[in-house]
Amino acid sequence: MARRPSTVSLSSLSSSTATGLSKLAQLPPLTHSVSQNSNTSGEGSSQWLPNRKVSVSGSLKSSFEPNGYSDNLDPDELFAKHTVAEVRAIQQRLRVDADAKQQELRLMVGERYRDLLQASTSIIEIAQSSVNVKDAFQEMRNVSASMRQAHLPKSSTVAGDEDIYLHALQSLSAHMKLLLDAPEHLWRLIEKRRYLHAAWLFLLSRVVHQALLVAEDDEDAQWSAYGILVPEQFPLVQRQWDIVSQFRTQVTHKATLFLREHTLSSSDACAALLTLHLLESRPLPETVTIFLTQRTRALTTLLNRSRSIANGAADANLFTDAGPRRTSKASTLGTARTIFLGGALHPTSLMAEVLNYISTEAPPPDWVPHDLRFTTQTLLASLPSSTHYGLLPSNIKGYKPYIDDNTISTSKIHVQVEEQMQDWFRDALQDLEKAVDNWLSELKTIREVWYLRSQLRTWVDKGEGLVHDEKLQFTSTVENWCQKRTRQIWRSEIDAAKLAFQERLASTLESDRDSLNLNLSERIPSSTPAIIAE
Repeated sequence: MARRPSTVSLSSLSSSTATGLSKLAQLPPLTHSVSQNSNTSGEGSSQWLPNRKVSVSGSLKSSFEPNGYSDNLDPDELFAKHTVAEVRAIQQRLRVDADAKQQELRLMVGERYRDLLQASTSIIEIAQSSVNVKDAFQEMRNVSASMRQAHLPKSSTVAGDEDIYLHALQSLSAHMKLLLDAPEHLWRLIEKRRYLHAAWLFLLSRVVHQALLVAEDDEDAQWSAYGILVPEQFPLVQRQWDIVSQFRTQVTHKATLFLREHTLSSSDACAALLTLHLLESRPLPETVTIFLTQRTRALTTLLNRSRSIANGAADANLFTDAGPRRTSKASTLGTARTIFLGGALHPTSLMAEVLNYISTEAPPPDWVPHDLRFTTQTLLASLPSSTHYGLLPSNIKGYKPYIDDNTISTSKIHVQVEEQMQDWFRDALQDLEKAVDNWLSELKTIREVWYLRSQLRTWVDKGEGLVHDEKLQFTSTVENWCQKRTRQIWRSEIDAAKLAFQERLASTLESDRDSLNLNLSERIPSSTPAIIAE
C-alpha cells in the first residue's frame, strides 16, 4: 500500500509548537554578536552550531537552510514543505540556539554584575560627597560673611576709631616681627658672646608670646575687640615660640663655658652670671658655686697643658709659663670679690648695683661698666630694624625681668661667699702644689730658684684680688716650694760631689800605688826581703 501524505502527522503537532515558532519569527534581529563554541553548548549541539560569530537572524537562516530550505518562517508553509522529522529537527536547532544565547547572557551578567554593583555604590557616594561639598561651601560663605563683618570696627565711619584700629594692627605687626626675628638676633648675640643681651631678648620674646596668645587688660593688646583672633588666625606664633624656646639651654650652656676663660674680666663674668641668674632663676650663692667650679676647671686645664722649657733659659720660661696659673687664681678671687662682695674702693658689689639698676633704673655709680647698664630700650635700639619696634606698647618697651628684693641685699651672702672662696683658694693651692714639683724640676741651680722666688714675691705684694691673709698664705707656700727645691738641689749637688770625690780618690790611690811600692823597695836593704820572707 502506498503511504499516505503526512498531513495527518502535521495536524497532530501541538499548537504550542506552532505558537512558539511564530513568536520566534516575530523577534527583532539582535545587533550584538556572540561566539559559540563547543564549551558553551552540549555535545549534541556542537555538531549543529559552528564556532563562528553569527547574529540571531543569521543563525535562524543557517538553521532553516542546511539543505536549501526556504527562510520563510510561516508555520503553515513550514509544515507543508517539511516532514514531521524535519520540523522537529528545526525545532531542536532553535532550542539549542536559544539555550546557547541564554548561557552567554548568564556568563556576561555573572562577570559584570559585581562591577555594576560597585559602580552604583560609587555613584551614590559621589552624589553624597557632592552634597557635602556643596554644604561646606555654603557654610564657608556664611562664615566669611560673618567674619568680614566682625573684622570691621564697630564705628568704622569715625576717623578716630579707624586710627585706633590701625594702631592696633601696627602693634600686632611689631609683636610678630620681634618674635619672628628673635632666632636670628639670638644667634648673632651668642656668636658675639653677649650672653646677657641674649638672655634679655629671650625673656622679652617670652613676654611678647604671652601678650599675643593671652588676653590682657592692655588696650593695645586687645586685638580680639577688633575681630583679630591671634591663636586661630596666626598659628605661626606658637610654632615660632617653639623655635625660640630652644635657645634657653644654648645661652645658659655657652655662658657657663664662657666662665672658663682665664682672661675673663669682671664685667664679662658678671654678665655671664647674670645670664644664669635671670634665665634659670639661680640664687646668687649658687651662681658663686658655678663660677668657682668653672674657674677650677680652667685652672686644671692650665695645669695640665703640656709645655717645653729650653735649657739655659729655664728661669724666665718657667716664670712666663706659670704666669697664667697665678693670674687665674688671683683674677678668680678678685673677680669674685668685685662681683659679690665689693672692695675698699667700692663698698657695694657689682652684682648688687646691676640688679638694683635693673629693678629700679636708678642711675648706677660711674664705676659700673656701660655694658651692664642694660634696659629693654637699649636692647631694641641695638637690634637691626629698630624703628619697627617703636610701635610696641609701653609695657613691652619698659619690660624689666623680675628681681627679688632679697637677692639685691647681699649682706646675707657675704658669709657664704667668703667661705666658698676660702675653700676654693685652699683647693687651688693643693692642685697647684701637685704641679709645682714638675715645674721646679726644670730649675737646676739655686740662682734660678731664687730668681723665681723673688719674682713671685714681687707679684704677690703688688697683685690685686688677694687679701692680706691670702697673700701671706701664698707667700708661705711659695717659700716652702722654693726651700724644698733648694734642698733637693743641694742634696743632688752634695751627692754628686761625694760621688766625684770617691771616684777621684779611688783613681788617685790606684795610680799612686805603683809609685809608692817602688819607693819603698828602693829604701829597704836587700836583706830585708829575706827576713820578711822568713
